[in-house]
Amino acid sequence: MYDCIVVGAGIIGACAAYDLVKKGKKILVIDQFPLPHSRGSSHGPIRTLSLTHRNPTFERMGLDSFSMWKHLEEESNTKLLRKTGTIYIDKYPFSDIEAREQSAIRNGLNYAMLSSSQVRQIFPGLIEIPEGQRGYYEKDTQTLKADKAMACLHEQIKVHGGTFHDEEKVEAVIPGSTVTIRTNKGTYTSRSLILAPGSWASQLLQPLGVNPPIRISRATVCYWKEPTPGLTKDDPVILDRGVDRPKGLKEVFFGYAFPSDEYPGLRKIGVHYGTLTNPDVRDACPDDKEFLEILADYVKSRFPGSGERPSIMESCIYSDTPDDGIILDTIPHQSNIAFCCGLSGSGYRASMMAGRLLTELVFNETLSYDITSFRLSRFPGTTSTSAKY
Repeated sequence: MYDCIVVGAGIIGACAAYDLVKKGKKILVIDQFPLPHSRGSSHGPIRTLSLTHRNPTFERMGLDSFSMWKHLEEESNTKLLRKTGTIYIDKYPFSDIEAREQSAIRNGLNYAMLSSSQVRQIFPGLIEIPEGQRGYYEKDTQTLKADKAMACLHEQIKVHGGTFHDEEKVEAVIPGSTVTIRTNKGTYTSRSLILAPGSWASQLLQPLGVNPPIRISRATVCYWKEPTPGLTKDDPVILDRGVDRPKGLKEVFFGYAFPSDEYPGLRKIGVHYGTLTNPDVRDACPDDKEFLEILADYVKSRFPGSGERPSIMESCIYSDTPDDGIILDTIPHQSNIAFCCGLSGSGYRASMMAGRLLTELVFNETLSYDITSFRLSRFPGTTSTSAKY
């Protein structure tokens, strides 16, 4: 019997497993795909680790997770972090950057509030920003080499005695004081269970009487030519809420751009926009014409000189919640089964501490934070008494 089984070897599952083996627990990590893979939301070369957030608890988790990433760097002797800074662009009423300023003040962070002319003066050619918009410059933000970080986590889990079973799909979870997990390859028992299934959350949780309000979308990540190769390598990351939402789109919409850290001569520029999908049929691709038109218009207006079309297009799967916050909780009346979902777009930032919280929940330890704002109960009608088991 295992002390804990973790379902999902993406960033949240890996961080939970890492915390478990550090506590000396006997664990098994199960993933339905061959590892490493690009079927979920955790793959890719680079993520940014923002230090500010509108939710004070998530903000604290991000800061504490950052310290843990630095520890993993030292433990694995692998360079994972690079200081880039991040500049956030906003338009009236400037609610995003004002919230970030308050977050920075709470934590004593190094930042600057900039007018549009100051953005142009300090960062010439970085982004076309019209008069009346403003910037918030977070000077100490770092980027994380995501794929390398995942590899380091998996390696450290194995070094400390953890076991991985990939290419193994969970078919049933039977709750109890001892949890039974049936897969397409075998049956396992454990004192506790952590579910970190990403976009497959509903499929695993609904039979347990939990129906998380997760929106699954297929997003396209695009890389554009730099006007001069290497020109943006030392630029800060850009998160751009100064753009207008396209007509007919109801979801949150913003732009972003990364320095050319991933592919030589190319930089990632995109918009937060995706097409609703089923995670099992994500490759039944919809027509990307509408998305590419929206993206091309955005790039032309904000980053002229990047060309008319991206040089590389890659897809990923994205899961989020109606309030754009994470869900981290236990199954009703089953405290030894914890789950986490809805983190796409911000998962890496707080992942280390999200993993720790999951382990604290299933072993009834004192929680590092008050997680009331992450509980599923904030969404009415998301639990039922009609669990399958």
